[in-house]
Amino acid sequence: MDIQSGTLDFEYNTSDWIKSRPAVDDNNVYVASMDGEVSKLELTKKGYKERWKKKIGEHFIYGELELKDDNLLFADSDLYAYCLNTKDGKIKWRHSVIKSFMIDDYRVLTDQIAGGAYYESKPTAAQGKVFIGTPSGFVYAVDAETGEEKWKFEVGGAISGAPVIDGNKVYIGTEGGEEDFYCLDVNTGNLIWKQLVSWVWGSANVSDGLVYVPGVDGYVYCLEGETGAIVWRYRTERSTCSEPLIIGEHVYFGSWDHYLYKFNKKTGEYIWKYQLSGGSDSGSPISGEGKIFLPVGGGTFRCLNPETKTVEWTPQLTGKMYNVTPGYHDGNVFLSCLNGRGLGGIPIGAEVFNVNASNGELNWTFNGGGGLTGPVIGDNNRVYFASTVTPYFYCVDRNGNGDGTTNLLWKVRMDNKVEESVPAIYNGKIYILNSGGYLVCIK
Repeated sequence: MDIQSGTLDFEYNTSDWIKSRPAVDDNNVYVASMDGEVSKLELTKKGYKERWKKKIGEHFIYGELELKDDNLLFADSDLYAYCLNTKDGKIKWRHSVIKSFMIDDYRVLTDQIAGGAYYESKPTAAQGKVFIGTPSGFVYAVDAETGEEKWKFEVGGAISGAPVIDGNKVYIGTEGGEEDFYCLDVNTGNLIWKQLVSWVWGSANVSDGLVYVPGVDGYVYCLEGETGAIVWRYRTERSTCSEPLIIGEHVYFGSWDHYLYKFNKKTGEYIWKYQLSGGSDSGSPISGEGKIFLPVGGGTFRCLNPETKTVEWTPQLTGKMYNVTPGYHDGNVFLSCLNGRGLGGIPIGAEVFNVNASNGELNWTFNGGGGLTGPVIGDNNRVYFASTVTPYFYCVDRNGNGDGTTNLLWKVRMDNKVEESVPAIYNGKIYILNSGGYLVCIK
């Protein structure tokens, strides 16, 4: 635009949204879109001429563009720095910002970021689409068959929880920026309503038109699904991070104040609280056979009777970290755990267990899978899971061999490991978000 009058001089359509600041010299503008496409526009009296347009890598460009002589410099979200020749757009060099080496076209990181995962959101598959949140503040809906983007919606903070689908609505919370909780149209991504609650790190849950939201501020919220109005809320002593569990007419919230709370889901009436002896974090409680299977942020896992608050069993597996949502299927509970850390807190060991849901007795163990990501169970006697310590996705036999082991049916290498995201099964396919920023679909 003209700086004096604001008159529009020209428009240029890019292939995606623009989040980075363009670079400008005497007679040229350089612009990068989120999908990694970089363009050079020469300014003219009539507007511009496109001199070149290049697709650089597969990862988003959010950072600013910088010019130095005939060099265009920037970094992408995969932690690579690039230098392009401004004359023709060709890559002069690419440098991994984090230390690494290459094996079979895979970058193997020799440094790790030990501050927690960035790509944490669980994929949700429904109505022919897969929904996912990102640390860059976008909710995406992609075609479940092709991966084609259907829509995206930008919020004001990072998204760590799963998008929750109920009818024609998508519910999602944010953290690290604003404190709004969003309701979007499932087909268009258009905003239906938003409600000021708190930062939301975990996933919400939905039942009978009511939305249950764990708040980082320590409040647990019940919102009206149609309007976003607050129906009730309750203050715990510390952050609530894990996804709430709904059983019948009750909803259960775990808190970092070391208690599990039980409420009437419609009225918010407080029923009881149960001492966890640890914080409720990434691992969310699930139910089966009228019981609650309850992980805690540490080395504790319990099978809890929700009526009497009594512990029916704990698995006889010592020294494990069960900070992961378990799975249940046909009389068995599937646990994932982290069992080793190296320098700087980097995970170096992980296991998946199958235990009897009635008594907690061990059926089998699989080494290398799981960690901070949990298993999902298909109706084909197969268990699927990624790993926090390897870049592989695994499929094993649910029943095992009767000797404490199970059979590996297949494994697929991805570009990176998985941290707190959990797979989704939908129409014969598995969907998982890995730490490299890829949403992967596996048959």
